[in-house]
Amino acid sequence: MTKSERILIRLTPAQHKVLSEAAAAQGMDLSAWARSVLIIAARKIVRESNIEAMDAELRQRAVGEITT
Repeated sequence: MTKSERILIRLTPAQHKVLSEAAAAQGMDLSAWARSVLIIAARKIVRESNIEAMDAELRQRAVGEITT
């Protein structure tokens, strides 16, 4: 898949250093490592958000069934 989109992230030198070290520790360049970590985190957040939304809907349905 072609990667045509970009994001820019401003970092302090210390932040850049620690991210570079983490990427190197996993044998990846910084860009590939950051992309991987961000995608994993984003998917988890979206999944948890969807679960919370479904839970809220189920609770509302349950309350509606109890009061009717």
